[in-house]
Amino acid sequence: MGEAVTSKGKEPTAWMGRIVRFPVTRILLFIVGIAAALWLARFVNGGLGREFGAWWPGAAANVVLQIVAVHVVYRGMVRLLEARSAAELCLRGAARETGAGALVGVGCLTVTVGLVAALGYYHVEGVGGWAGPVTALGIAAGSGYIEEVIFRGVVFRIAEEALGT
Repeated sequence: MGEAVTSKGKEPTAWMGRIVRFPVTRILLFIVGIAAALWLARFVNGGLGREFGAWWPGAAANVVLQIVAVHVVYRGMVRLLEARSAAELCLRGAARETGAGALVGVGCLTVTVGLVAALGYYHVEGVGGWAGPVTALGIAAGSGYIEEVIFRGVVFRIAEEALGT
């Protein structure tokens, strides 16, 4: 008869592994990690803004730091929690897809504003500088990237793995 093998040292690890692999737990861990990355990016940007003074473009730096932080944290957490590479963030085709998405977005916005103007509810009362549109574009890029990572990269992907298509 073979020896009885006890796995006292491995039980907590297997138990914890099951908890970490549970879909809701993974979603919560990803969201906490991404929230921490966003907080850290804002903290770093605030510190750099005070350190370097007026030449530091705070809004642009904040967007770039947040995108980079979310990207790095997502890749790291996928590697750590799921033991795989984050192939969904590969650069192949990204420029084409981003351009196509931007064109569709501009088209939708143009049609919407055109319809509102045709109905007589849109009036241009003045033209400002480029700061407004550039700021809006930066905010849209940052929030769009972060939203896609959270919902498509985390919530929808893990829910589909757990529940099926």
